[in-house]
Amino acid sequence: MNKSDKIIVFFYIFLAISFSFFVMFSSEGLENNPFKSVTPQKITDFETNSLIDVPKETIFNEMTNIENYPRVLPQNVVNVKIQSQSNNVIIAEEELSEAGINVKLLVKHTIESPDKHIIEIIDGDAKGTTITQSFESVNSQTNLNTTVHLDVKGLLSLVQYL
Repeated sequence: MNKSDKIIVFFYIFLAISFSFFVMFSSEGLENNPFKSVTPQKITDFETNSLIDVPKETIFNEMTNIENYPRVLPQNVVNVKIQSQSNNVIIAEEELSEAGINVKLLVKHTIESPDKHIIEIIDGDAKGTTITQSFESVNSQTNLNTTVHLDVKGLLSLVQYL
């Protein structure tokens, strides 16, 4: 038996084992995945809560100053171009970078001064994603509650596992 014959035999053995695993576990459905404990889980919704030692008005003004994002978050926000702006709604094209993945998104910012900032992705690989930030004064500090619903497609879907 020469070297190429051994490679072919090992390939068919690997193929048979892989097919056997597929048949055994695919009939169980995705809910009963036996590898669930060792595979990364997809994150679609999460919430964070932070107590920040800054007055509510100051942090609210910084978080709703969209043009300032590249200076405040230089590792994540590459560029921001405001396309339209009305009383409390700003539509902007934002170029973001996360885990080495760069993406351009069309983003709608709804500002409900001085308590809430709602960010909705209206076009791009994250269309349907919403981020809601709520600001609450606690003495001289601010309680910042951020709720995120991720709806990503394409290359951005890798971010759900990070």
